[in-house]
Amino acid sequence: MINTIKYRLFITFGSLAAFICLLFTGVTWLFAAVTEDEVLRHLLATEAEYILREYSKSNELKPARADYMQTYLSKSALPAEVLQGFQDNPYEKEFYVHGDNYHIEVFATPEGKQFYITLNASKLEGLSTLNKMIWSFLLVISSLVLILSLLSAWFLSNRSAKPLQQLSHKIEQYKFGEARPSLPTERRDEIGILSRSFESALQKISSLLEREQEFTRDVSHELRTPMTLIKNTIQLSRQQPLKTAEVELIEHASNELEQTVDVLLALARQENLNFSKIKLTPILEKCLLKIYSIHPEVKFDLDIRVDDHFYVMGSKHLISLLCQNLINNAFYHSNSSTMVIKAEGNLISFENALDGQQTKPFYQGLGHGHYLVKRIVEEMSWSIETEKRDDTYSVVIRVKK
Repeated sequence: MINTIKYRLFITFGSLAAFICLLFTGVTWLFAAVTEDEVLRHLLATEAEYILREYSKSNELKPARADYMQTYLSKSALPAEVLQGFQDNPYEKEFYVHGDNYHIEVFATPEGKQFYITLNASKLEGLSTLNKMIWSFLLVISSLVLILSLLSAWFLSNRSAKPLQQLSHKIEQYKFGEARPSLPTERRDEIGILSRSFESALQKISSLLEREQEFTRDVSHELRTPMTLIKNTIQLSRQQPLKTAEVELIEHASNELEQTVDVLLALARQENLNFSKIKLTPILEKCLLKIYSIHPEVKFDLDIRVDDHFYVMGSKHLISLLCQNLINNAFYHSNSSTMVIKAEGNLISFENALDGQQTKPFYQGLGHGHYLVKRIVEEMSWSIETEKRDDTYSVVIRVKK
């Protein structure tokens, strides 16, 4: 409990209040002591003025009028205890003798003859009563101020720690997958800064969990079919040698599996969400060259009608996978050996011709594997539309520039 912020604040506020209270008491006591010395000095000076006036009339130093003051014509005439203290410290003007508080001042006549006046402050009943009243007042007031200060410190520590406790409670009660808790992000103090930091962290964690769930779903959705296809074909090969069509089937399934893994891994990586302006033409040319490098013997005409200065806003890696996916679909899953890619405004269209005499397995052309294409497009906040006509299949993507 003592390690909580609330108790630390209470100890801090309480210590500060106690220090201020003690400082106030000390300053008040010092003021009272100085005032007392000034009053006694004033009494001594007033008595000295009276003695000097009488001296000017009679040329004789008369004794002090008050019974608590004494006049001495020389230093040797001072009481032994006062004289001893005065000789030990000639700058000291206050001495304690047998429990009595003596004050002493040195004065001189116009001729330069010195005389001493002592004042026994203990015999001043009014001053003693005033001292007791001051000390009693200081004791009572200081105690009350200290108690009120501690109560105020407790109240302030509770009030200061309450927003932190509420924020901690909301964070502890939050379960990922639910709506994010309402945090006091509108505050302009440190609580608001902490709330905004928590909200940002929760948003990032929720995004990561969502990406993990999407990755798991994508793996289950996309990898199951090609893996099952390969597994079943291999099982059949144990009974009879594989035919050309079956070998081609495994080749297509393997290519699809590799392509799917590349896309899923790209979608799962956070660094692929750093978008920038990307030039499209080099990416399309690279995708075509990749196909030619794998199948140099196959004729495939790709008509790229994209301006060299056509840019899009997105991830270069995801755009590359998107284009490669669509081009591969037209190449591997269509008997047509032509494809047209056009870009105008903020639209990019991929078109390939339909051929009624299909011999390739799972013929869909551009329509094959659209789930991954949609996932890539959604990740970059683009949109996609597909259209199948009598002789062509087209995919139109609305991009951000």
